[in-house]
Amino acid sequence: MTGKRKTKYMQGGGVACYVRDTIPHRVLHAPQITTINETESLLLELGRGRRKLLVGAVYRRPGGFYLSEFFDAYYSLCHRPYDGVIIAGDFNVDLLSDDYETVHFRRLVMEASLEFVPFGATHHGATFDTAIDSIIVDALDRVTRSVKSLTPYTAAHDSLMIEYRLVDPLPIGDIGFYRDKRGIAVPEFELSLRSALDCVCVIWRTLMIWRSMRTARAPWFTPALRERCKMRDGLYQRYKRTRDPDLLLRRFRQLRQELKRESRTAREAYLLNGLRSCSTEEGRWSYLRRMGISAPQLPSPLTFFAPEELLDHYCAVTTVHQGCSADVLSGIIAMDAQDDLPVFNFRNVTEVEVLSALARVAGRVGTGSGDGLSLAYFSDTLAVLAPVLAFIINVMISSGKYPQLWKKSYIRPLSKVRAPSSPGQTRPVSNLPHLAKVCDRLLTAQITEHLESHSLLSPMQSGFSRRI
Repeated sequence: MTGKRKTKYMQGGGVACYVRDTIPHRVLHAPQITTINETESLLLELGRGRRKLLVGAVYRRPGGFYLSEFFDAYYSLCHRPYDGVIIAGDFNVDLLSDDYETVHFRRLVMEASLEFVPFGATHHGATFDTAIDSIIVDALDRVTRSVKSLTPYTAAHDSLMIEYRLVDPLPIGDIGFYRDKRGIAVPEFELSLRSALDCVCVIWRTLMIWRSMRTARAPWFTPALRERCKMRDGLYQRYKRTRDPDLLLRRFRQLRQELKRESRTAREAYLLNGLRSCSTEEGRWSYLRRMGISAPQLPSPLTFFAPEELLDHYCAVTTVHQGCSADVLSGIIAMDAQDDLPVFNFRNVTEVEVLSALARVAGRVGTGSGDGLSLAYFSDTLAVLAPVLAFIINVMISSGKYPQLWKKSYIRPLSKVRAPSSPGQTRPVSNLPHLAKVCDRLLTAQITEHLESHSLLSPMQSGFSRRI
């Protein structure tokens, strides 16, 4: 092309991306513009290895070609494992309208599994406001903050900015503490537990052993592999000094390939051994989460909101049925019942039944409990708890009074998204006391046995029934 033609046709908005020089980056897409109606675009890859971000800048002149070609270029790159996608620019498509260009643009963004960051009007004239400037991301829940300038910035356009949260890396060297139940001296603990139960005062917490824990990023990476990594790095440093491609560089590349294979083999062997040591399905998923293989647990809402704010929200959206008055309850009791119906009464539970229920509950309980007790630490001493718990449940049956402590629950908030922006993006989970679960399991078994033995359940009922 001649210089005159370039001057004539190369009139556009121009696109650019400013990247800090310490961040690795490379240009993936920067098409040569030959006509003024073509879309100017730029796509960059930030980062290296498995931690990469795809960033784009776009300018489309008013009345220019549709954006199909740009999205074709995006499709050719989006299959790569990027941690996030951010595309910003002046698309000259008014998102506040519903004309053909807007509908087509929104369909392109939706089909690419992308989302608009909501800003409202971004371009202002004397008699109009439009939303022709946009920032498009792969997931809105990663946008922790979005800011629009209070006044137009340049050429009546607002300045737009977002804060985008990348996926958190695996913890390196985090120090924490945990209660190691494997360090319990079972005989001494059992004697102390028997003595404590005699006076109905459990002092089990003093018998646990606290240990320091440092998480390792790659526990399968043995000292031998680390030594070989040092040898590999040393070869590369010598190559940089001598520039000997025939010997040092070839040996470095060969050793690098060998280390990749050995590290992959060591990792697979470590994970398989860990999975074989897990006896339950829950344990296997827990192990995979700890190793960072399955989806990581979302951060706690308490990181973003105060407990009082979450409590007020849950109380406002929770529907509570009004309690039954004494008169209504007396009327229900006085109602005539069918004489041919079998009478049901709770019977006393046995120590064997309590021990079986304790074992089943202890193998499935989580960490939270309304009574502050975790049965996971009593797995070797359940036989000591069974007689005492059987006595408490039988007294409850004979007196008709349910323990007040077992009526409480431990409310734990959970996030629905990675970074909740409002309490509505969280949900509460109620964890019942573990001993209450044991009691409820035993009482439910008696009620179910009575209903099934006398054929009192509807033949149409399929849920909450053991029948097939």
